[in-house]
Amino acid sequence: MIERGIIASGEKQRSFWNIIFSPGRVWSEAGDSGYSRAALPFTLTDNRIGQARNGIATFVFNSNEISPVAIQITQETSAEGDYMRTDFLASILVEYEPAVFPERERHIRELRAELDAKLPVGNWSDLPDAALTASLFNMLVVPSDVSAAALLLDGLLYLQPVETRSAGPFPYPQSMRHGVFSVTKTLAMGLSMFYLAQRYGDQLFDALITDYVPELADHPGWSGVTFEHALNMVTGTEAVDSGSRMVPFLRARSAVEKLAIIHDFPDAPPRPGEHFLYASTHTFVLSCAVGNYLKAANNCDGSKSGRRERSTTRCPLTFGLKGYLLWSGFVDRDPVCGSTRRLREQERNHESICHPYGALHGVPQAAS
Repeated sequence: MIERGIIASGEKQRSFWNIIFSPGRVWSEAGDSGYSRAALPFTLTDNRIGQARNGIATFVFNSNEISPVAIQITQETSAEGDYMRTDFLASILVEYEPAVFPERERHIRELRAELDAKLPVGNWSDLPDAALTASLFNMLVVPSDVSAAALLLDGLLYLQPVETRSAGPFPYPQSMRHGVFSVTKTLAMGLSMFYLAQRYGDQLFDALITDYVPELADHPGWSGVTFEHALNMVTGTEAVDSGSRMVPFLRARSAVEKLAIIHDFPDAPPRPGEHFLYASTHTFVLSCAVGNYLKAANNCDGSKSGRRERSTTRCPLTFGLKGYLLWSGFVDRDPVCGSTRRLREQERNHESICHPYGALHGVPQAAS
């Protein structure tokens, strides 16, 4: 099986790390004596806060054996600090089992279609007044804090050089994943809700959390809380996003464990819809509820013939706990830029691929 999403260490294995692999390259050079060389970009992620460490794995192999795999990580999206921002170097002993993939041709076709669909990329230096544009574009950021920077203009993606800390330019910028934190709540949960409301109807916003997250059904604070309340973080419940009370939630390895921790939070005075409180636990609960809503809507229990919700494009986001939104998502370049371009086209053409939530809920609309 070819796995393109996050490969989680699981609930039972206690590893701190998960990994995401991306397509690399295989080649040979004169003097390789029948061996082939391979380079494979990957992103190392963690089980807690969602840092993303981009690296390269390299090795040589033939039809019978493989060398140790050398890995190098010199770039990341993570918090500040010597522990969080550092280089990783290692040589790993691996086993090689030659195999024939029965769907090899299909995988190759799908990868070629994916590569063909990528946005055309231009050099930043090709922009008019490139130096001035770069100085304005980067004026409020520290260069060492930037994982990647690009400008989407007239269908062309102008990419600034993607530098690593100590190894020069990253050779596979199109495969990099970037840990995106607070904006993930809007990018992932917001767009997901609008798309699903377009597909299933306005009643999605009024669905009760306790109807779809049974672990919270007997919690008085979650009584009457709707999907819309959770989306807007006005649940009226106790929640946390930092500090010592967040540590057990981050350390929990399964959705069941995390929901049990949220269940132990006490009730809070505000009623649903009255008080905004930014907290990742709100979004996590909503992602659990939406997942169960989809299962019910698509009859995934097998009781009826139903159709599962399926995206026609590769998801631009990967989450640290499969199927649930925690602190962050791991975005890659083309799907996010493509989604942004499609939404702008929708606005210009007065189309609707997502539910017009703002128009119905009093959010001011941009002039067209």
